[in-house]
Amino acid sequence: MIARAMLELLVIVALSGAAAVGTWAVTGGPDVEAVCDPADLKEGYICFADAAKLPGVVWVDARTRELWQKNGHPGSVLLTDHPSEDFPSLMSEAFESLASAESVVVYCATEGCGSSEPVAQKIKELGLLPEDQIFVLAGGWKALQP
Repeated sequence: MIARAMLELLVIVALSGAAAVGTWAVTGGPDVEAVCDPADLKEGYICFADAAKLPGVVWVDARTRELWQKNGHPGSVLLTDHPSEDFPSLMSEAFESLASAESVVVYCATEGCGSSEPVAQKIKELGLLPEDQIFVLAGGWKALQP
């Protein structure tokens, strides 16, 4: 009797799992779009919806060169503090874009990747534009994805 109950339970679990996988395949995974509320952001951070409206924005990718080349935001410049790169050389390459910017948005892989804030700070230290026009993108690169 216990063996039959266990078999029935196993069949139910298997059918439920198959139904879940089928639903996922048809409708896709759950909507995990990050909701960005400007009121909840740390100072210096910006939501993508607001960043996209900034005039003369220069997007700065603080990820690795490989990731930037693979899927960087269109028109972005690479400026990373990753040890595999020479930051002063990258800064020199990005200088013209930064000097002509009205605003700058720095992003890295995720919210807590640890590169965006130091890169944004180094850009602020250049004094090319007001510090309140240099932002870190809330949610990082993932916030740029449709």
